[in-house]
Amino acid sequence: MLERHEAERATQLGFVVVERNERPTFGQPCPKLEGNRCSIYPDRPSACVSYRCRLLDRYLAGDVDKDQARALIDEARDRVSRLRALMPGKTMSELRRRWARGVDGFLSGNPDSAETECRAFVELTALGVFLDRYFVLDRESKQVIERQIVT
Repeated sequence: MLERHEAERATQLGFVVVERNERPTFGQPCPKLEGNRCSIYPDRPSACVSYRCRLLDRYLAGDVDKDQARALIDEARDRVSRLRALMPGKTMSELRRRWARGVDGFLSGNPDSAETECRAFVELTALGVFLDRYFVLDRESKQVIERQIVT
């Protein structure tokens, strides 16, 4: 989510800003992510400045050490790489939209590509579960952070 006053600047920086739940936001993956780095780091939105994923919170709390955190990050990257190898040229956003429509909408009907598409569907589902488990904040934590940002 963006602060209202950030929406115009985000558009100038090349974000596609949309309204969601009466707040401006932009889609993920972030269009300003280049490799593993933010290409607009000094100008990034306040939500990016304040964001801490579940893994970082666990690391800062001492629940995981640096090696464990690195292993989880590496596994996430491996999962994304496997998915991209199955569906080259497709963005993660495109794959997620297809995934959201379900298997019937995901499959092209072409028997030569159906097996690959089914594997990609399974990989994308597994990736989502993995990211939710180790990286995405639970709903309660998200709500606390959103309240802090709004107030």
